Amino acid sequence: MTKSQYLIEGDVLFCPNSVGFYHQELQEEIVTISSSAARLFSFLIKNKGEIVEREVLLQRVWDDYGLQASNNNLNQCLSTLRRIIKNMGIDKNIIETIPKVGLRIANDVAIEEISINQCKPESPCKSKKNSLNKVKITYVLIALVIILAVTTAVHIFHIYQHYYQSDVNYTAMMRNTVVCGVTTDPSRGNMPKFSSFVNTGSHLLKRELISSLKL
Repeated sequence: MTKSQYLIEGDVLFCPNSVGFYHQELQEEIVTISSSAARLFSFLIKNKGEIVEREVLLQRVWDDYGLQASNNNLNQCLSTLRRIIKNMGIDKNIIETIPKVGLRIANDVAIEEISINQCKPESPCKSKKNSLNKVKITYVLIALVIILAVTTAVHIFHIYQHYYQSDVNYTAMMRNTVVCGVTTDPSRGNMPKFSSFVNTGSHLLKRELISSLKL
């Protein structure tokens, strides 16, 4: 189904599907109207230059949609359309009233039907929401990157502390081993090994035991 959209006097864009008007210079601002008003204006545009009787309008805009049709409803929609179009800077009498007959779009009004691809987005609010969503996603990604960087830094710091402590413990252990071994170091003079003291003591103890047995 083709979505018809209309450019009025080169300045005001009427989009029936989004039931609203846009101004070319204020494309992000939409002036919404009721569905009945949108159907009324669309029907008149499709019959531009022709007089459409009120009874036909009441039938096509209200009765066909199961709504209560009345001249009061028609007049209210007509008044709303005229006011919005005038507020958007178009001073022409776009919708003419033919007394006791009906309504029509004036012949001298420039109305161009354009395709949906040429039209600005039907609801600029959607583009704003999409932009906000992109900004939110960007902030979330930045936050995740920061959290990941901090977590990685903390993890690296703990690993460094672990290896540093292990190195300190290993150095201390090696120092204790050197002290307990009492190895001979030429720079410190001829110091006997600790094992030689043990062997000498054992030898003396054996000699004393043998002497006591002989006695």
